[in-house]
Amino acid sequence: MEKIISPNREREQIQSIIDRRMLAVYGRDEQLIMSFYSPQVTTFDFSPPLQNNGLAAVKVRLEKWLASYAGHIHQEVSDVHVEVSGNMAYSYCLTRTYGTSVNGQEQDMWYRTTT
Repeated sequence: MEKIISPNREREQIQSIIDRRMLAVYGRDEQLIMSFYSPQVTTFDFSPPLQNNGLAAVKVRLEKWLASYAGHIHQEVSDVHVEVSGNMAYSYCLTRTYGTSVNGQEQDMWYRTTT
C-alpha cells in the first residue's frame, strides 16, 4: 500500500521539529539538540571550521557554542517555508539567536537556516 502524502501534515511535522529544536537550544539540552541531526550531517558555520562533517564534528562545535553563552539562548524564526515532495521535506527560514555571552556581551544575530 502506497503512503498518502499530506502536505499540511508534513508541514506541521517540520514546524514541530523547528519548535522542539528551539526549546532544546533554550534549555541547553545538548543530547536533544544532537538528536535532530542525521549521522551523515554536514553543517555550515560562521567561524572556522566553516564546515562540520558528521555527528562528532557537530557535537564539538555545539559544545563550544553552548559554552560561549551565559544562561539561556533565545531563538525565534520568521518566514518559515516548508517544501514537500514525495518522501522528502525541507524548510528554510530566518532564525534569530540572541542572549548574553560568557563575557557579558549581548549577542543578537539573524541568519538563514535550512532543515
